[in-house]
Amino acid sequence: RDRPPTAGAWCSKVSGHSHMSGEEASPAVEATAEDAGEVFLRVASSDAFVSMENGLEQLIIKSHWRGEDVLVVRHTETGRVWATGNSCPHAGYALNEGDIEDVGQHLEFALKLDAPVISCPAHSYIFEMRRGTCVSEPKCPGTTVYGARMHGDGSVLITQVPREGGEVDTHVLTRDESNKVQLKMVEIALNKKYGSGP
Repeated sequence: RDRPPTAGAWCSKVSGHSHMSGEEASPAVEATAEDAGEVFLRVASSDAFVSMENGLEQLIIKSHWRGEDVLVVRHTETGRVWATGNSCPHAGYALNEGDIEDVGQHLEFALKLDAPVISCPAHSYIFEMRRGTCVSEPKCPGTTVYGARMHGDGSVLITQVPREGGEVDTHVLTRDESNKVQLKMVEIALNKKYGSGP
């Protein structure tokens, strides 16, 4: 899989006056009921995404001021975007190096996650991108989650301040459902590596 490009610095605020050195601030974007009171940052353009060839595409934002890179994933069909800290809270590995899948297209009950899931490349801990919850280990802290959306001009926007994440016991799946998600992620990974069976 191709490595996604990185955005070298945070771009301008959608509201307020902070912006990258030497650049003009982007025009303000009218807040909606969903994001009223939040400051969104323009962090990249849509052409920065790299396809993962599974209906999803990703990019990495280098966050020098927060000390945490941010992984942004977009669904190619619906255009929805999610953003999460790219460091696994269990062992610190880069999550974008693992498998990222929309398991809802394989397991109907997983649709209630309402987001893709990520399998950490180190120990296969699985995190869902809407809440940051670790699906595979109830006591593992979750990832940091940012609000994310696309602007009409093609810009990728994420919130300046995380919305949630890093908590435990925020699960929406039963233990049995979580186990099935884990098994499905393993199956998908094996099929990618060795091909699907007869």
